[in-house]
Amino acid sequence: MKQLPRWIALVGCFTLLAAFGGCGSDGPANTLTGTITRNGQPLALQPGEQIIVTVYELDAQGALGELSYGADIDKTDGSYKVGIGPGKYRIAVQIVKAGEGDVFNGKYSMSSSPLEVDVVDDMEDHEIAVTDG
Repeated sequence: MKQLPRWIALVGCFTLLAAFGGCGSDGPANTLTGTITRNGQPLALQPGEQIIVTVYELDAQGALGELSYGADIDKTDGSYKVGIGPGKYRIAVQIVKAGEGDVFNGKYSMSSSPLEVDVVDDMEDHEIAVTDG
């Protein structure tokens, strides 16, 4: 079996990196950061709870768009960070308890969450406030 010269393999790798590695400007341009509060207090998960925060793009009419972004969450202090582009978004929050499901019963789901934000530039200190019940 004949092997390709190394330089051809390297050129192929660099071509793939340029095509798929984010060298263009199509990726998220802004960062949304802040804290999550639950019942007016900094996020404190109960034993067995896990949190999922997803940010959904909204179109000009307020309907769900095609893009969604998962937030990185620090469960020790309730801070979060998500890279997104400019636009309007709906924030969905689920706190899932083992064996019980979403403690909010869909109150903050992608289709019914009242949590929305308009992003123009980087936004810091944006509070995501959720309440039980």
